[in-house]
Amino acid sequence: MALQSQGIELGTLLKTFAELDKISGKASANAAITSRGATDKALMDNLVVEANAESQELRVVPINIEEQFCRALSILQQQALPENLQWPDMTRLEPVKMQLRYANDTLNLQQLNATIANLLSTASGSFNLESGKFDVPVSLSIGEFAGKVEGCLPIDEKWRKRALPIRCKGELDNIGPTTCLPDTKFLTELVKDRVKSEAKEKLEAEKDRLEEKLGDKAKDLLKEKLGEEKGKTTEDSVRNLLNQLKKKKSPRLQRQWKIQHNRRKPPRNEPIFFTPTAELVRPARP
Repeated sequence: MALQSQGIELGTLLKTFAELDKISGKASANAAITSRGATDKALMDNLVVEANAESQELRVVPINIEEQFCRALSILQQQALPENLQWPDMTRLEPVKMQLRYANDTLNLQQLNATIANLLSTASGSFNLESGKFDVPVSLSIGEFAGKVEGCLPIDEKWRKRALPIRCKGELDNIGPTTCLPDTKFLTELVKDRVKSEAKEKLEAEKDRLEEKLGDKAKDLLKEKLGEEKGKTTEDSVRNLLNQLKKKKSPRLQRQWKIQHNRRKPPRNEPIFFTPTAELVRPARP
């Protein structure tokens, strides 16, 4: 079965069926209702409702979501809020879009999107209508259209685009100003991750600086070495080349070089004879 409603007073509806008088405003909804059973009790026990709802404005009392966003921001930035700030005891959501599902005495808020002053909010959670307990994590981020949030500290750019976590948890009968508070556990993890990220960035910057410094030193050493090589005389270079060539001569070339050298400088008064093997033989002395 499908139902469609326009302009329902949501506060009256919640007060009637859930004994909840903390929300007010008109809403429009489309709902699909299914159930099965042979008795009224079976039909109620197996009742399932899928609904989409919209509202131009809803008010929640006595909770101030903006205050909790500013407190979450102060935790991240490790700065205290001014003590003399006065916060209204209500939150205005406008406009609001919701996806809801009811089954087994539990109302699941599958998705909620709303604007709260200069904040964009998304939420999901559950309400147990039998016990009255609820748990709704809320994610808040500052809208791109907003320069600041009234009552907040100046927002550091590194947090401006981060969604901050608020957790609304408790019982329907005891909803009060502290029902929704910053999720300190999640915020602590955000701070740790940010500290690690900044430390890594500093290490990378220092590494690049050292590599650049070492690179400059290496260039200076190379220039110095090249200058030393240019300062060597041509004579030294030629001498080194000849020495290398001598070391690489074959035994045959060495013998020929020795013969030619001895031809140029024969000993005085001593004739030189050559054997067929081209080896030098001196005559025996009488």
